[in-house]
Amino acid sequence: MANVPNQSTLAFFEVLGIFLGLSGCLLLKVTHVQNGPYMDEIFHIGQVTKYCKGLFEEWDPKITTLPGLYLLSSSLMQSLSWFFGYRVADLCTVFWLRGINVILATGNFCLLFALLRKLHGGNKGLSSTWYLLNTATLATFPVLYFCTFLYYTDTGSTFFTLAMYLMHLHGNSKMAAGVGIAAILFRQTNIIWVIFVAGLTVEKVINDYIQPEKKEITQEDIQNPKYIGIILLRIKNDLQNNRTGITQLIMNLIKAVWMYIIVGLGFTTFVIINNGIVVGDRNNHEACLHFPQIFYFCCVVVGFSIPHFLNAQTILGFLKFVLKHPFVTILGSGLCFLGVHFFTYEHKFLLADNRHYTFYIWARIFRRHWLIPYMLIPGYVFAIWTVSSFLKCKGILWKLVFLVCLVTATVPQKLLEFRYFIIPYLIFRLNMKPSSSFQTFLEFLLYFVVNALTLYMFLQKPFSWPNTDGVQRFMW
Repeated sequence: MANVPNQSTLAFFEVLGIFLGLSGCLLLKVTHVQNGPYMDEIFHIGQVTKYCKGLFEEWDPKITTLPGLYLLSSSLMQSLSWFFGYRVADLCTVFWLRGINVILATGNFCLLFALLRKLHGGNKGLSSTWYLLNTATLATFPVLYFCTFLYYTDTGSTFFTLAMYLMHLHGNSKMAAGVGIAAILFRQTNIIWVIFVAGLTVEKVINDYIQPEKKEITQEDIQNPKYIGIILLRIKNDLQNNRTGITQLIMNLIKAVWMYIIVGLGFTTFVIINNGIVVGDRNNHEACLHFPQIFYFCCVVVGFSIPHFLNAQTILGFLKFVLKHPFVTILGSGLCFLGVHFFTYEHKFLLADNRHYTFYIWARIFRRHWLIPYMLIPGYVFAIWTVSSFLKCKGILWKLVFLVCLVTATVPQKLLEFRYFIIPYLIFRLNMKPSSSFQTFLEFLLYFVVNALTLYMFLQKPFSWPNTDGVQRFMW
């Protein structure tokens, strides 16, 4: 008798089909209303059109990312042209190019489901409904989902980064490193997430070194900051008494991360030859120490995941922390004050373009009064504590690796841009301690409302700029 798919498998494909069908319908609607390239699509579609014509030596200096999206798109269009007999030029249109992101978004749905299964599969209390609901929610994360309907790099960048993370979790470091190269070709800053999975690989090697029999150290010990002291003490003792153990540790580390080292060396070579990370438009993409980006990220996390955080347990937990650790709270508030006062930057694009959420946030909140950025500090402290508390289930080394990568990915960015938060947000949300399905359902409803509002504004509320041809549309 043939194997019959179980109900959870059928439910997965049903939800996946709904996601793909809805995304396809929205793509048709977006392209019907905005049938020409819009915003950064002007540069991306112009560049991929050259690739479709075989003009690989021509490059638009306004483009800041590597050509991963254009290479994938032109290769796919060439394959479809050969298979169906169409001309490549007939396929390299706005609609079909945007359609590639719908395919990648569907791939993101599958990757998110697989990642949730891998990360939380040991929790027997989680039902198949929980996994599907969390997958559907994360796959429609508003900042990412909106990019599905435009020919932007975000969907592909997320796809290959999530695929790299999944390969790492399955212990296939070689494949993870290879997929990491593809992620970098979509966006150079994804080298940070290659370093992230490399750091997690190092964490595993160190954990095996500290507890070879899996009995000496408990999971609670690994989550405790004192675990770092245990590691340093073990290394000190081995340096004094057992050089063989240190040698074996070094060999195991090299064996585990050599492929990531090769990727890192290749990226370093590119940076040296290119004289920087950015490919083009360098004047508008200069690095700086924009420490409040960490505060903004934590606020975005709390804002989009508020059904998980806005409850009496979380608020009381924060108040207990403040009362129990007043010095830490004052110190953290002081560091936030220094960050706001000395390291707040206002990119010239921020208030020059009223088509984005960030314009209104900055103009109508931050700029309303000079005291407001300082008045937000208690909110920053709460958001930082909340994000940290919901990662308590992770080991201290994991949290350190994530923190270093988060700072590296966000702080150098002068422009406040929600799209920079997509990958760290998804990594946080995937690893967050599980909440109830009801809370996730409320989160899904929140995403639905935000997506509906944003798409409605984009599609139905165009506006004009003085002395400028064409219509403008509101978007992330």
